[in-house]
Amino acid sequence: MSQVVEFHTELQVAAERMFQSFGWDVIREYRLPSGRIADLICLDHEYNIHICEIKTALSDSIIGAAQMKYQHYCNYLYIGAPIAEIAQILQEMNTLNWAKASKALGYVNLSPKGGFIARPPSRNTLQRKGEVYLTWDIRKQIDAANNVLGTTVKAT
Repeated sequence: MSQVVEFHTELQVAAERMFQSFGWDVIREYRLPSGRIADLICLDHEYNIHICEIKTALSDSIIGAAQMKYQHYCNYLYIGAPIAEIAQILQEMNTLNWAKASKALGYVNLSPKGGFIARPPSRNTLQRKGEVYLTWDIRKQIDAANNVLGTTVKAT
């Protein structure tokens, strides 16, 4: 496995642990109805859908592409990246003409040791039918994983 892939995996695990610390249910590598795979998809206590796309480096085009891929499948969209990358993006957003997409996204500062939300995202309203289906499918996968692992299934 390459160092970039290993680093991506470490960041993904750090983000997963951060979202789980909020009491949210988290699935790694979730296949969306479009066939695309979200690095992390989460359900919070109010059944809002959160997606976090993990990147080891950032650019305006990467941020725009992430929003295009995932905006129709979540209420909240985050980009998770190393702390230095996020700090640079947030600083440059005030001085450069970054894509409008980047201003609606949340940013998560990550290191292999942990993460924190540097800026929360704006809420995205989904079509009700799609939101109900995704919430049901995510719950089904979480419940199946809990049953396989022998852990207690949370009441819904």
